[in-house]
Amino acid sequence: VWNALQSKDVSKEERKEVMLSLRRGDVLSSKEEYADALSLLAETKGWRDAEVILQCMWFNGFFPDHRHYALVMQALQRTQRWEKIVKLFEEMVEHDIFPSVDCSNLAIQ
Repeated sequence: VWNALQSKDVSKEERKEVMLSLRRGDVLSSKEEYADALSLLAETKGWRDAEVILQCMWFNGFFPDHRHYALVMQALQRTQRWEKIVKLFEEMVEHDIFPSVDCSNLAIQ
């Protein structure tokens, strides 16, 4: 999974399988691994996938913190998805997740 996320020469089928595994929570066993996966997705312009994986964390029993939200918000910033950034910021507040300075700054922009 990690090799597929880091590689730029991954077929669409292989990427699809990796994303399905990430969504199901088959391969990630800690919040740190989720942060690593979100970071790799954000670096490869996979903001849609990062957004989905963030939501899947809740369903897989891992509660995201400000780090996870910041990674996704940074990916959204690169593609100028301002409305989605604000939505994630509001979600953080709704779940009583104290936003980091990075998250606050991204939401203000």
